[in-house]
Amino acid sequence: MTETIFTIAVVVFLIVLVVLYAFKVGLQYDLLHLQKKRKKPTDRWECWKKNANKDLRNQALMLYPLFFPVSYDETEREEIREQKAGIKRINILIYWILIMVLLLAVYVSKS
Repeated sequence: MTETIFTIAVVVFLIVLVVLYAFKVGLQYDLLHLQKKRKKPTDRWECWKKNANKDLRNQALMLYPLFFPVSYDETEREEIREQKAGIKRINILIYWILIMVLLLAVYVSKS
């Protein structure tokens, strides 16, 4: 019984992780638009549409890897700092979900 619950919980957590990571890439795509002095996209999911700039999307995928810090200056514009703070929050949320998966794995292995 606990194995079934664990399997369902892990699948749900992994789906949430994929959605959060896709959202994080969308935030990074918006950040690149802001840094290049372009207007900000209206839709967070625009980077995943067919008409999106593929080079910019590839840069957004590699902009801030998960285990590297997101640093920002006080000299940057307020919009850029807000985008980087959002990316930082998403990273922290992803860390917490990974910790929950590990704790569930330890709990099921001990029972």
